[in-house]
Amino acid sequence: KRIMYIRGDGDCFYRAIYLHMINQGLFNPALLERLKAKIQALLGSDEQLNRDIIGVLEALNLLKNEDPKKFLDLCATNQTIDQGLVRIYRKITADYILEHPKDFLREDAYNINRLGQYAEESAFAALAKALNLTIHIVIKDPVPSFKSYGTGSTPVDIYLHGEHFDILIR
Repeated sequence: KRIMYIRGDGDCFYRAIYLHMINQGLFNPALLERLKAKIQALLGSDEQLNRDIIGVLEALNLLKNEDPKKFLDLCATNQTIDQGLVRIYRKITADYILEHPKDFLREDAYNINRLGQYAEESAFAALAKALNLTIHIVIKDPVPSFKSYGTGSTPVDIYLHGEHFDILIR
């Protein structure tokens, strides 16, 4: 496995997940379509989120028409698309928490919606379940260990060192 380094700013967990999924979607069109459907379902009354969704969906269409690597480059260089995807993934996570009050604390959803707020275990579990993922986290510090969240059909491997997440690519 190799490490794909992610910019750190408190949003690195969500950035690692969306980049990993898009990277997998480059080779799995069904996964990409499932992701697009989940994003489209978020359209609603939040104007900022709607602008983010429309921008992200337009960018995702690049994957159909051009070199897929261009989209990953766009995410890395275009802060609007990057922050839009982070907001979308935070919203998916928070909505899942609010829809499952027996499994999560309501306060977790409010913290998750704040950009720059570090993700915690409730976010790992909620996002895994919401997107049908199995999130494997390899933890470096303080003692090397491994944790998994969710039992979905799509594996996502990420690397946690300190409070920062990077992607593990197979």
